[in-house]
Amino acid sequence: MKKLIYAVAAVGMLAGFNSCTQTPKATFNSETDSLSYAIGVMNCDPRMLPALEDQFGIDSTCYDAFAEGFLNGAKTTDKKEIARIIGFQVGMQSSEKSIKQMNSYFFQGDSTKSLSQSNMIAGFIAALNKDKNAVMTIEDARAFMQSFQQKQYEANMAKQYADWKKQNEEFLATNAKNEGVVTLKSGLQYKIEKEGKGTIATDTTKLKVSYTGKLIDGTEFDSSYKTTGKSNVKKNTPFECTPSSGIIKGWQEILKTVPVGTKCTIYVPAELGYGAQNTGKIKPFSTLIFDIEIAE
Repeated sequence: MKKLIYAVAAVGMLAGFNSCTQTPKATFNSETDSLSYAIGVMNCDPRMLPALEDQFGIDSTCYDAFAEGFLNGAKTTDKKEIARIIGFQVGMQSSEKSIKQMNSYFFQGDSTKSLSQSNMIAGFIAALNKDKNAVMTIEDARAFMQSFQQKQYEANMAKQYADWKKQNEEFLATNAKNEGVVTLKSGLQYKIEKEGKGTIATDTTKLKVSYTGKLIDGTEFDSSYKTTGKSNVKKNTPFECTPSSGIIKGWQEILKTVPVGTKCTIYVPAELGYGAQNTGKIKPFSTLIFDIEIAE
């Protein structure tokens, strides 16, 4: 809708269309008259004409028609006519040209896929009429689009980071065979260095976790042990959390699997960590290796 707003605020450009007899003649009898004219000029965004040509193919041969439409819209007070004009503008969002632009956005240049104009129009009208038999509510539609875009993103990341994804999968497969490594049903792996003597935490147990996180190539991406001052002395500031707080699934699971006091190494598959997200040091599909010690 933002792009179409250019077509609603075009007062300043009308002076160039003398052939349009409806164009009012400006008068300057007061400061207010000058202010009114200035607002009109300012409302004519200089990006409007290039945008109209780029988006809709409206060049100088169509400017008179554009001005006529603008004047009709500016003068009409009939609610149905106003609704018709706005409906026309909104409908242009489902035009063939707009669909081509959206195809490029959603399908990343895949010419084998194309949005259905009929379905777009049907969905719009169903929502407009609040049709009880509509296939989707606005909430359903929003969730579907978010899910679709997430799948598209993950598929693109899987192509871009295919080699790294394979390396991480192979690492986990090999690591699972190492002595002392336990693999849970979820795919989470861990190896105990020292088993704690405390109880196993529940969702609401308050814990303090000392940790260092690395990738399979040895890159350290985070740690509770921070070097302070010029002495290069590392100070440990344990991370305070509960198993149900906003932490990755791998941590949620291990904290409810081993007793408090346990010191161990955990190997978190991407699906229990950050998945296809790119978080800087942590590339998409990274296995996260944590040396952790759990305390209350």
